Amino acid sequence: MALCLQTIFRTIMFRISSITTQDSADYTLNLGDYKKPNYNDAIRFDSDNYYYTVLNVSPEILQDWGTTGNTTENEQGVFNTTSGFPQQTKTLSGKFGYATHMSNNDTYLAVSEINDGPGNVETYKKDIVGGVPQWNYEAQVVPTPPLGGASVDTDTNFGKTVALTGDGQYMVVGAPGQKQVDATPSTTANGAVYCYRRNVTVALGVETITWTQENVLNLPGVTDRDLNFGATLDLSENGLALFVSVDNATGPNTKGVVYYYIRTAPASTIWTLQQTITSADIIGGSVDVGQPRITCNQDGTDLLIYWQGVSNKIYYYQRNIDNKYLLAQQIIPRSNYLSANGRVANLRMNPIASHF
Repeated sequence: MALCLQTIFRTIMFRISSITTQDSADYTLNLGDYKKPNYNDAIRFDSDNYYYTVLNVSPEILQDWGTTGNTTENEQGVFNTTSGFPQQTKTLSGKFGYATHMSNNDTYLAVSEINDGPGNVETYKKDIVGGVPQWNYEAQVVPTPPLGGASVDTDTNFGKTVALTGDGQYMVVGAPGQKQVDATPSTTANGAVYCYRRNVTVALGVETITWTQENVLNLPGVTDRDLNFGATLDLSENGLALFVSVDNATGPNTKGVVYYYIRTAPASTIWTLQQTITSADIIGGSVDVGQPRITCNQDGTDLLIYWQGVSNKIYYYQRNIDNKYLLAQQIIPRSNYLSANGRVANLRMNPIASHF
């Protein structure tokens, strides 16, 4: 029997490049696998019925793991120039890692690179190799503008924000720099949010991951201001509640708001706008309120919003039985109060909120 292996990463990991088998047994091996056998150990894998013995190991080579599907040392650059060896095209200032999100089950990871053309998101799945966890590349996601005149360019900033559901099977990606989002030509940043579902197909024992673009959310295009729709967002773990912010909601130099969208079931492809949430400080127009920052809890029942420009506090909302959010609390830090004035740090509560 014979097994030819390439060594990578200081000769402690092996990539299977060719296989010759002998002796039927409950041992398995796949081309492209990365494994860490000990000296003279039998090698056990997962998809055939053979024993394997290492007969030859090539000299140590340093390579970019991102090109082979193993990203434990995923650095920019080309480390091996052997003909036919996987190469990586070096992208300067791609800003890979600008936004990241890990699923609640610790299994899936989304990483954006906003300066690579219109931007992209790469997805990874955690694997255990030789007892060591690592992230393996699955797929790259790029935006496909919907029909009706929408387009993307190098200013789209696709991936400025990204969020996965708790099981890692659904993903939303913000593209706040997208200019034209419908038939209205525009040179300002209107913005859009792209929605994807993870798909797994298996052919000849090989698993392929793709992401289906199911929906694109946006506001009607404007030409007089930057909306930056999707510059901040959050998604509940069950994928049924989505919060997206916008700047200059009603005109140039106006206030930002948060849009609350809902789906009726995890399998649904349709998002429905349920509520537009504005800052309490907008009343009277005395406080400058910029684009909000958003955080929701696991099931979306609790919501925290920080409006840029508001006087150093955050707003806590709770969802009621009508599936609408009510302001429950203004959380004010101690730094807002000067001891010389005899003031005490406080939490300013909404007197009409039923849960207080």
